[in-house]
Order: sequence, then C-alpha cells, then structure tokens
Amino acid sequence: MIIPGGFLRKNSLSLVGGAAEENFKNYFCDKLFLAVDGFNTTHGLSTPNVEEAHLNRVMIEISKQVIVVADSSKFHKRSFAFISPVTEVDVVVTDAEIPAEDRKKLENAGVKVIIV
Repeated sequence: MIIPGGFLRKNSLSLVGGAAEENFKNYFCDKLFLAVDGFNTTHGLSTPNVEEAHLNRVMIEISKQVIVVADSSKFHKRSFAFISPVTEVDVVVTDAEIPAEDRKKLENAGVKVIIV
C-alpha cells in the first residue's frame, strides 16, 4: 500500500493537496478504481470538493484503465467540482437499477458496464 500524503478530508477520508498530487505523479497505475458522487452521462464525473476532483484527474492521467464504481443513485447527479468526461472511463461497476438510457449511452460510447 502506498499512501501519497497530503491532507486527510474527514468527510470522505480521502487525501488531497499538493503533496498527494506530487507523489501520485511519480507512479503509473494499471487500474484505477474511482468512486464518485455524481455520474452524469452528459456532464461527466463530479465530486463536492475541488481539491479531490483535481487529485482524481491526476489519478486518471496516470492510469491505464479507469474503473468507476458508482451505485445507481449517483446517476443523473452533478456535484460541484468536475472530475472528467465519461470518455475517460473504461468500465463502470454499478447495480441493476442503472437507468436503461444511461447504460445504453455508456455502452455506445465503448464503456463496459458491469452489473453487480
């Protein structure tokens, strides 16, 4: 386990800040598992915290494959800070309640949808 440093956010227990960003830039990752607060097939991925969104973008940049883990309640939601467009996502892991329209949009865009 590698802990990148930075500041610990109490609400999400995520690490953010310059130290975390600089440390992540020293690595390459085969698979990134990313949880998001908002998943909108038109507007992309989002989270309430600007610093967390920025660090998520850095993690996406260093990763070969981006796997978003989001239950169906996250769809059709937008949070304050933009992370990335859906085109940066390779796989979505979600539940059977994903709106059929969203599943079709994702699959048509080449995103693999896994229902668990």
